[in-house]
Amino acid sequence: MDIANAAKELERLAKEIARHDHLYYNLAQPEISDHEYDELRRTNTALENEYPDLIRHDSPSRRIGALPQVDFQKAKHEKPMISLEDVFSDEELCSFFEKGSRFINIPGEQFVCTQRSMWAELKIDGLSASLIYVNGVLTRGATRGDGSTGEDVTQNIKMVRDVPFLLPAHPPLEQHGKPNQRIEVRGEVYMTKEDFAYLNKSQTEKREHLFANPRNAASGSLRQLDASVTQARRLRFLAYDVVDDCFETQESVVDYLNRCGFVTVFPARLCCSMQELSDYYHYVEAAREQIPYDIDGVVYKVNDRKLQSRLGIIGRAPRHSVAHKFKAEQVETKILDISIQVGRTGTLTPVAELTPVNVGGAVVSRATLHNADEIARLDARIGDTVILQRAGDVIPKIVNVVTEKRLPDALLFTFPTQCPSCGRNLNPQDNRCLAGFECKAQAIERLSHFVNALEIDGLGGRNIEFLYDTGRVHDFVDIFTLQQRNEKNDLRGDLFAPAVIATPSADSEKNSSKRIFNMHPLENENGWGSVSVKNLFKAIEACRSVPLDKFIYSLGIPQVGKQMATLLSKNFNNFTELLDCSVDRLLHIDGIGTITAEGIVDYLSEQRNVFTQLLEHVALCQDTHEAKLLLSGQQIVFTGRFVEFTRNEGKAQAIRLGAQIASVVSKSTTLVVVGKEPGINKNKAVQLGIKVASEEDWLNMLM
Repeated sequence: MDIANAAKELERLAKEIARHDHLYYNLAQPEISDHEYDELRRTNTALENEYPDLIRHDSPSRRIGALPQVDFQKAKHEKPMISLEDVFSDEELCSFFEKGSRFINIPGEQFVCTQRSMWAELKIDGLSASLIYVNGVLTRGATRGDGSTGEDVTQNIKMVRDVPFLLPAHPPLEQHGKPNQRIEVRGEVYMTKEDFAYLNKSQTEKREHLFANPRNAASGSLRQLDASVTQARRLRFLAYDVVDDCFETQESVVDYLNRCGFVTVFPARLCCSMQELSDYYHYVEAAREQIPYDIDGVVYKVNDRKLQSRLGIIGRAPRHSVAHKFKAEQVETKILDISIQVGRTGTLTPVAELTPVNVGGAVVSRATLHNADEIARLDARIGDTVILQRAGDVIPKIVNVVTEKRLPDALLFTFPTQCPSCGRNLNPQDNRCLAGFECKAQAIERLSHFVNALEIDGLGGRNIEFLYDTGRVHDFVDIFTLQQRNEKNDLRGDLFAPAVIATPSADSEKNSSKRIFNMHPLENENGWGSVSVKNLFKAIEACRSVPLDKFIYSLGIPQVGKQMATLLSKNFNNFTELLDCSVDRLLHIDGIGTITAEGIVDYLSEQRNVFTQLLEHVALCQDTHEAKLLLSGQQIVFTGRFVEFTRNEGKAQAIRLGAQIASVVSKSTTLVVVGKEPGINKNKAVQLGIKVASEEDWLNMLM
């Protein structure tokens, strides 16, 4: 696959995975199996590994779950609730360990041994939750959400069995000299197979909808606005972690949880070799049906908690823990049709509409076909029988076509030459629609991303589409002028998209100038009302002051996800500096490659007028948390070969402490950390009078 096609595929994957994250985490209504979901993520990871310069701002590798719903108050996690990388074979597991060993410069064979043993436990197929205890009393329960912010479900979590309201007066933490003031316990809310069967039987008797699997049932039940409904659903809780650095091992964490009265995962064991890990995996796999709740694999964690901290996190996943998933289930189904989705940047993605089929407990009716090349590779046709699988029981993927079952009337799919949303001709170089905000599908996707990133409540996809169709909102700026215009009841035709989009024809150029607008105040529109409109305007006002990194992420710049947005915010004092930056300026930032830099500069240039106008309505600020970190405001260059740590580990340590990382020394550099054979960067630092620190100096600085 060439670079252009790889970029298009990564864009499609980002959009598709984000959609399934929302269905899974927020709605508890997944369309695809876990296996298929994992396959989408694995494809994304493989492409990012092959083309690191193409990693997007909205990359799934930088996102954990989905944004919290508006039904519950938001709950900020002091320490992110991360997700785990998945592996599906012993070879992939060895590769995971090798990456970790290289990061901290420890021989691979020492990663799993008596001194550095692995804690192995079941991977529960449920809903991750965080419990906060203050002075031994349960004070908050929250879902994982997007990893940094979840939903406050305290009243509902109290209805879950196996959740203690009070912790013992003298818990083991006091043995470490720490008072029992604030303790955070993490675990999984789940439903047993028996209770799930009972629930669906009850749903059948009441003629209400059935749940696809225990995980969906647990997720939906914990999010009930009526806590008594949650109580009736027989949810349970399995604890697996305590967010505290006083524990020496993962085994001691589990021991502490047991002594506090929590139920923990069983069977779990310490493993000191790859063979022992493999034996545990196959033992659990064989006993899977006898386990009273659903599991989708096993989890291996470095037992040494200090080593866990040193290994840290990359993207959305830790380097110290990994999920070894079970093999995928495969089923046959038929392609009923192939539809086209238009992405935020105009990329067209074909999607197979399937005969609904149950795969791993979820009913699947759609699966992406990625692009024209993938359709050709599979030789997929409308009417074909295909093999569908869900990797790790999540995302659906068409594995191959059963050609021996192909019917004579199976139809070849012809990729369109015009955008199915706006009717404009596609760019012949990459088959993209270049209409931008003038294309309804692109506009809705861009506006939805913007609203979700800024967390503007009251502007879901349907409301955005309504505002676009009625001429009220055409681009980002219109969101912040909506209240003023609504109060004046002044919808000026030159600012907004048409409410009625003309059918493409020979006269389309003439028709496109005819703009029809709804002149009613928004509160008089069907489905709105004065209260919802007032709340919407209040939510918009709350976003007029926003951190720079959050603002950058909201703009939907190609290759710029949350992590990249944070990196950019640390390297530019304000957004105007970023607007005016060159490709060369971006390439001096460690972690930004040529493709990413060119994509950022091109997009900012194309949208410059919109972004400049937007700055008139939004006040930007730096994250106040960053200013409190040890190395905030520092730009550091690591050069040479290090003994006590690797260069990548040093960079990760500096970033966690608020520093910027550069690949070459410049006038902006404040510190150069040198190892053996440092090269020209050290000489340049000396010439510029920049502070130079040895490996020992750096380690002392961190203490």
